[in-house]
Amino acid sequence: MRKDKMKYSIKKDLNIHAIVVEATGMINTVVAKEMVMSAGIALNESGLKRCLFDLSNTEVDPEQTMIGMIVFSQVFESAGISKSVRMAALYTSGGDPRLYLEEGTKLLGIQLKHFKDRDEALNWLCLS
Repeated sequence: MRKDKMKYSIKKDLNIHAIVVEATGMINTVVAKEMVMSAGIALNESGLKRCLFDLSNTEVDPEQTMIGMIVFSQVFESAGISKSVRMAALYTSGGDPRLYLEEGTKLLGIQLKHFKDRDEALNWLCLS
């Protein structure tokens, strides 16, 4: 199986008052860290309090560990993302590692929730 390098783009979507990050390829923690740091900058510059990570076209590296995902949770704090920011992550595969990340962020008081359904993600994201 070919492992395409992860790529991402970040844009402001005023229809949902959120920063939207769209990623493709095999997720690796180096590029994922850059992505989260860039999202943090975009959030802080825009003043928006919502972020949608569209990871539906990504795959989690099969060598990714549970501990690695929990440790990665700290990147959101390093990126300067406020605990008042709601973040929804949309995915179609790699559920277990992604849910470990969600648990790790929850322990830090960070509002990150993973969804397989875009409408559910947007509904949760736009609650506030």
